[in-house]
Amino acid sequence: MVNKIFSLKKMVIIWVFGLIFVDVVNAQTNDLSGIWITTIGEYTQVGSLLEMKFDNGNFTISLDGIFFTKGTYTANSGIYTIKTSSVYGTWFMLEAKWYSQDEIKTALKILLGPDRFKNLEEMFAGVDSMFIIETGTYSVTGNRLTMRKDGETLSLTYNRK
Repeated sequence: MVNKIFSLKKMVIIWVFGLIFVDVVNAQTNDLSGIWITTIGEYTQVGSLLEMKFDNGNFTISLDGIFFTKGTYTANSGIYTIKTSSVYGTWFMLEAKWYSQDEIKTALKILLGPDRFKNLEEMFAGVDSMFIIETGTYSVTGNRLTMRKDGETLSLTYNRK
């Protein structure tokens, strides 16, 4: 059970890292349409492949070929807004399907049981942080996507797949 809680905390860290990328990634719909990939390693296994797909206002994020989050986005004139609607259950040791915010909390309560209520509340705070609306700026030059959020700049090279 301790390993499950540790894995969940690790997943929340990975999510935050991915969200920063996606936050800043959403830009003009025409510039972002398609699949963007890069390798990451700071919060994950070195060389993990982060893939972000933007298609007609919908996005999905995958890490090493496994779905992670999905939702909707708008992008116009270098400003994006992204809203996560679902997370994929395998990251939480749940069934391999999409879960809404309420569904993931219910499933985690069942998985971990009532004896871990304090830990659940802490975990739920992490889950809640996955379902916020993010806004930022971006620029695309060739295959280089530069993303900015809250005054921070992350510059990573993403390749269109």
